[in-house]
Amino acid sequence: MKTKEIDTKEYHSIGNELKLFGFGIGEDIHNINKAVEGTVEEEELYYEFPKHELRVYLNPYKKSHFISTTNPEFEILDETALNMTKEDVMAEFSEYDLHEFVFGFGEDNPEDTSYIYFSVEKEEDDDKQKVVLKFNQDRVESVFLGTEDVPFHQIIEPGVEEDDLFTDDELMVLSKYLTLDVDLGLNNKKVLSKEFMQYAQVGLLEGMPFPLGFSKDDLINRFELPNTVTAGSGMVKQYYYYTAYNAYLGFTQEDEESKELLTEIVIPVDLPIEEMEERYDFKDKKMGEYSISIVTEEERVVEVILTLADPFDKS
Repeated sequence: MKTKEIDTKEYHSIGNELKLFGFGIGEDIHNINKAVEGTVEEEELYYEFPKHELRVYLNPYKKSHFISTTNPEFEILDETALNMTKEDVMAEFSEYDLHEFVFGFGEDNPEDTSYIYFSVEKEEDDDKQKVVLKFNQDRVESVFLGTEDVPFHQIIEPGVEEDDLFTDDELMVLSKYLTLDVDLGLNNKKVLSKEFMQYAQVGLLEGMPFPLGFSKDDLINRFELPNTVTAGSGMVKQYYYYTAYNAYLGFTQEDEESKELLTEIVIPVDLPIEEMEERYDFKDKKMGEYSISIVTEEERVVEVILTLADPFDKS
């Protein structure tokens, strides 16, 4: 007799898989076979339960780590996502960081196939679950639900070779962030405030509890993950966007062995050039190891950038 991996009384999920299918994600396939009624078809990458329109994907230890389903009774956060349009998804799940990834190759992924994905923290504990909604012709065709440790790319493309597997950060760079909401008004007030230069002279942005030069590892361990990740430019490897700070944080790495350090804080704004120049009388202002620059478009300032001049200076 195989002992159940999941205690149903203690199991919490944002989906209704336990009620609908009779098992929780993380359960051993042996117990899943006993819990789910009907025939099962064992494929190379998953176990399929046709009666329930369900596929169960296993980790190397034969435990389920994500599922996909076209069952119309399956719910995410008490919502039936199947057949939702993208507009429906944006409206129902707007409080989460929604990203859209589009690619087209092979019969299973034609050019009009896209995926919207996001993470949800369960109310009962600090664990997160990952949701992927597969679209075809602008409607959700199937719903995926997985554990936090499974990369989104693996859920989107089961069977992808490890060398070709994108991390979640890498996938975000290739995706469109659908729920970006920058408070330009708040940023305008920050950069025009009397305190802005006082903070900038020590490598800080008001409201941000860490300075330029802070390591990315420490940031993630001590604070939180970013809302999205975008591609870097120049020396900057990646930009982390944090809604809480209304800013993009750029990280630079000296070499493969060194830590990634915060070297740029990019503050989106929308201000007339004249107003910035009257207030600060600068376009590029150096302050010791820090500098401030602006990016303009059509006579307006669209970004204010705080930069750490030489992050790897060991003198």
